[in-house]
Amino acid sequence: MGELFPGKKLTNENSEDSGGQTHRPRVDLDLEAGVIRVSPGTRPAEEDHSG
Repeated sequence: MGELFPGKKLTNENSEDSGGQTHRPRVDLDLEAGVIRVSPGTRPAEEDHSG
């Protein structure tokens, strides 16, 4: 299968720095109930533009 897609192999990025934030998926799929739940994303920190 890998011969069909030449190029760089996928790498595991779990060990890279994530800024201490945990990953929380925005989409939750419940296949048995046929439900898709979408949660709002986090807002970026406000920047101080006073100067």
